[in-house]
Amino acid sequence: MFSQKETTTSEHTAQELAFSVSSSLHPAPPKFDRTIFINSNADGWRDDPGFNSYFVRGVFPSMSVEHREDWADRVKASETGDRAWLLPTALLVDRSAAHRGRVCGSLTQRTASEAWEGMHKLGKLRGRHVGGWWEPVRKAMWDFAGVPLSERKIQDIQVPKRDLEIRGSDEGNAEILHGVGKEAQRFLGVPETVVITYISRQRSRRKLTTEDHNRLVEELKRLVERKNEEAKTDKKKKKWKLNVIEAERMTKDEQIQVAAKTTVSFPISRRFA
Repeated sequence: MFSQKETTTSEHTAQELAFSVSSSLHPAPPKFDRTIFINSNADGWRDDPGFNSYFVRGVFPSMSVEHREDWADRVKASETGDRAWLLPTALLVDRSAAHRGRVCGSLTQRTASEAWEGMHKLGKLRGRHVGGWWEPVRKAMWDFAGVPLSERKIQDIQVPKRDLEIRGSDEGNAEILHGVGKEAQRFLGVPETVVITYISRQRSRRKLTTEDHNRLVEELKRLVERKNEEAKTDKKKKKWKLNVIEAERMTKDEQIQVAAKTTVSFPISRRFA
């Protein structure tokens, strides 16, 4: 799908773009030379917390980013018709079109899911259930955030020699939500400690009542205590740990460092209300 020559991308948010493209290749995503947001200015693709730019500069440090004004410059420079811009390889991305698709529009509301589903049907998502295709992006992010090598305790991901044929029971939700079985799970790396990270929103608008928040934390603590008691008598079972964090009080590096050691994370969001 991609050559080793320069690759130009157009019109997408940072993480979803990388996720969409990387899902089509294994083991490594292509090298991006530039991204062109033809319908956005320099502020349009950046999010308020600043994670879009943090991700782009960390994972794709040599990639240039152009905007609506730059695209207008290119159009003006070639409008006489006696010259054209040669892009050896270009990936065109349309977010609005993705939302009109079955998977994104009806099931996930995530544009990357359309690329995922399309490559799934073509049988080109080798290792899709174990995340092997995403490993180079994850490693680059961890390196940028300063995650110590000593803390990367998850075993190397094993990649199946063939694409795993694991389907849901029918079309629709089952295809997305129930398409991962034991055959795929055995390829996952095993953490030394199972770490649950609860991202508290108690200082934001999207939050639980104080009573529900406290009850949730107490139940999570009981769960971790019970699992650790079980591990004392059964050496095959892992130790568990609970993190309760407030992301807005942490630097981006600190957030990534916590995420790198997390097995299961969950925030409180209006999407789940």
